[in-house]
Amino acid sequence: MSPREFGRLNPCMPQGSVTAAPLGFVPAWVDGESIYGWASRFHRLYGTSEKGTGLFLFGRSHACRLRDAPSGLDRFCLATAGVLGDAESLLRFRTPVGFFWPLLSTMNRDRVIQASMSTAGIRVPMALGLPAARMGSVHPLARCTECDLLSRRNDVVPTWMLSFQIPSAWLCPIHRRPLAQLRGLRNYWEYPDTASTVELPSPASPLEESALALLAEQGRLLLQTSHADILALRHATLHLLRGIGLCATYKRLSERRVQKFFDVSPIAQLFGRHPETKRLPRGAWIPDLLRGRAAGHPLKWLLLWNALTWEMRTDVAISTFADALNGVNSLCMGDQLPLWEADHISVSPTVPFFVKKAFDESETLHDAACALGITSGAARRWLEDYPDLLHEWKEKRFESRLQRARRNLNNALTANPELDRAGLLRLCRADDEWLRRHSPRTMRAILDRIPSSIGPQMALF
Repeated sequence: MSPREFGRLNPCMPQGSVTAAPLGFVPAWVDGESIYGWASRFHRLYGTSEKGTGLFLFGRSHACRLRDAPSGLDRFCLATAGVLGDAESLLRFRTPVGFFWPLLSTMNRDRVIQASMSTAGIRVPMALGLPAARMGSVHPLARCTECDLLSRRNDVVPTWMLSFQIPSAWLCPIHRRPLAQLRGLRNYWEYPDTASTVELPSPASPLEESALALLAEQGRLLLQTSHADILALRHATLHLLRGIGLCATYKRLSERRVQKFFDVSPIAQLFGRHPETKRLPRGAWIPDLLRGRAAGHPLKWLLLWNALTWEMRTDVAISTFADALNGVNSLCMGDQLPLWEADHISVSPTVPFFVKKAFDESETLHDAACALGITSGAARRWLEDYPDLLHEWKEKRFESRLQRARRNLNNALTANPELDRAGLLRLCRADDEWLRRHSPRTMRAILDRIPSSIGPQMALF
């Protein structure tokens, strides 16, 4: 049965009683196409009305309004005889739900699958918990004008690409041009012209453009990930925050300093200037990501990692993020080790270069804190987290204090040749007490240079 025959024979059939019939011919996927793009392309080729196509493919007359993930995927699988995939594979690889899939628990995944196959229960955005995340539960359809022109030149029908529909999409990775979003709610399957779209704002600087390109790569990486290790992701994030001196552990996380660090990043400045386009999370959302029980919105993780890694080369930043998602992390001294160490985790007792350099070039803890741009308490936590660095710092401080005490005593003897032992001890009391406690041999060697005014004790017998 064709969609045209279905619409003619069943013009007034109730929505709940529609039974999908397998298509005689199923168009193949376009590489990177979303299920909404496939349905739109199918409607342009074979469909009648928007309601007829929605009823035939998804069992819902208003399926064209459900842009992220249309409900009734079980009916879609029946209509296509399953040749395009089952409900789970369609959700993961052909809808923006794949952007959220790696961070979903098993129970939430089952709930999302049930919502995608039901036409009477809750919708997929509600099953994902998007309204509670306050990051926007509806994502406008987006496309690249340059990609559409290239498709038409090659006699290919333009379609909605999945990589442009995820929440992190802003620039086309090929043409580095802002995407064009569809204005208003969409109540039809037809692929609109450019007059129905508005282009997203352009980045104000090359730094923001690089940050957006990195964000697009991170979003595509998340789409390709089947499961993310949330504990390893949190650990890797803390490791990066520790590397720039913003925290020691999640308990010692300064909300104000971390938020200030994020606010000055290029991606935060761009999102902050255009709240009507992309919504930034509000409140203390970074500590919640690292401390909370829930995995959190994927876009929040991408924004935080973008702020942490935008200065790296793109390939290094993506590789680091991929290792964090897959649970392959490099632990350093001071990190929390698991009780049963996994085979893929390696321990590297390294200290960040800039931290070691600051402590090597400083004489006091206050000087090291000033060199790092942190407080003395934060500098002290660096020493607590890295035992090797603490040991080197103690040795350096001991040697420096020993040399200063020896120099002070020698200078006092040089300036006062007639000074006796009692006078020297009165003049350099602090150095005398420190040497007697930590290096008595050094103190004895200095005192032996001063003749004693008391002769040796005579024998009593």
